Amino acid sequence: MDLIRKISGLFLFSICLFFFFGLSSCKSGKNIASRKSPLEHKFYKSSLFKEAFTGFILYDPASKKELINYNGLKYFTPASNAKIATLLSAIEILQDSIPFIQYQKVGDTLYFSGTGDPCNLNPYFQDNQHLLNWLSFRPETLIYKSMRNNPDRYGSGWAWDDNKYYYQLENNAFPVFGNQIHINVLDSTLSVLPEILKAEIGFEYRDKQDLIKPEYANNIQLFSNGRDFDRIVPMHVSDSLMVRLMSDTLKKSINFFTGSASNFLGTSVRRTMPDSLLIRMMQESDNFIAEQVLIMCSFELSDSLNRNIAIDNRLTAWNAFIPEKIRWVDGSGLSRYNLFTPVSIVKMLERIRTIKGDAWVSEVFAQGRVSGTIRSAYGPYVYAKTGTLSNNHNLSGYIQCQSGKTFIFSFMHNHFMGSASKYQMEMSSMLEWIHKHY
Repeated sequence: MDLIRKISGLFLFSICLFFFFGLSSCKSGKNIASRKSPLEHKFYKSSLFKEAFTGFILYDPASKKELINYNGLKYFTPASNAKIATLLSAIEILQDSIPFIQYQKVGDTLYFSGTGDPCNLNPYFQDNQHLLNWLSFRPETLIYKSMRNNPDRYGSGWAWDDNKYYYQLENNAFPVFGNQIHINVLDSTLSVLPEILKAEIGFEYRDKQDLIKPEYANNIQLFSNGRDFDRIVPMHVSDSLMVRLMSDTLKKSINFFTGSASNFLGTSVRRTMPDSLLIRMMQESDNFIAEQVLIMCSFELSDSLNRNIAIDNRLTAWNAFIPEKIRWVDGSGLSRYNLFTPVSIVKMLERIRTIKGDAWVSEVFAQGRVSGTIRSAYGPYVYAKTGTLSNNHNLSGYIQCQSGKTFIFSFMHNHFMGSASKYQMEMSSMLEWIHKHY
């Protein structure tokens, strides 16, 4: 009987302990749950954000506090969010002016070379033709001299089979016509810009529209089914073609230096940095401009046109405010080698705002329902940069709230299947809630 009483006592004691710690655990769990802010409750409630590899930071620059940090130090493919790093580089290195040509005068001969300025004869910058105007008034014999360190025409890790699409244009020291060919068929009439290349476009009728472009040439074969056709095609820009196009436009002879390429100690000529250049890069996500801006940054630092010089320089300088190491290989974000964290992007955005101010930020970044790549999404209180590659979609920028406060955010979604539109809708709902409640 004593043994039975002891066993019964131990059993009852165990049950009491079980209920005691169980209730304590429940109470503790409720306390943990109650510690979550309404913002965190809103975010974690989303089942969609759990389907992809998602990161999210909302940062208050006034208090220097993160209101939420979800995978903030994890690495993501940034896509065109890499242009935020390019923008900050331009602000810090180029500042208020850019070099548009370098030259050396020897007697009655002017040797000149490029600095990477993407505006020359670019149809998007017809009011910024400083290089063309400068050359047109020179009385000397003009000779173009190729640089030994011309930039690679493609960035590291770019897709080899995208060479015929408008978003992957070649990069070089002396861009012309935006390094693009504009092909248009209207009422069965073919027009080409630059017009001098029209003779290289083969035009035939077939049942289906198609376009074939060689990788290292501009002899494009266009097949039309009789319907109107309008397309931007990358131009393969050799030095000889550039000289030919510039001579035709200026209506004056430009010769090509036939000796070995070398970097001469010339004088660079500068002009005011047009905001329109950075606005197009950020609002329309122009990859070509982003790469050429980074090339100009490299020239400014070293007289070299190697984009890696600017990248290495900035990564070293940014160690002071970006705590983790990031991988950055191109100016546009076309490369999947890039690896950024949401925290690093937020820190860049904070620095841009500190240097340039809210008015400039609201002019340069795309605005929800108003301009750029978010003209059909989000609310007008969002100023941000999108970043999209297949299976990846990001949005990072600034949100102005009803309270009058401005917060900085970075949303990054990688490795999902299907369309990015559902992520866009979920982020829109989240940002609208933040706008109303913060």
